[in-house]
Amino acid sequence: MSTYEKTTRERVGMSIAGTTSSEAIAAIVAAEKAGVRQIWMAQGGYLPIR
Repeated sequence: MSTYEKTTRERVGMSIAGTTSSEAIAAIVAAEKAGVRQIWMAQGGYLPIR
């Protein structure tokens, strides 16, 4: 494998959503312990469904 090729594990990331900051941090810690190297988070609220 060349230095530019990455394994699937190195290329896969995860999106985590938490309703509280404590929940989000706990999910990130668990993901890191499981070997996830990339985690994406976005800010913004949920729009109410009408």
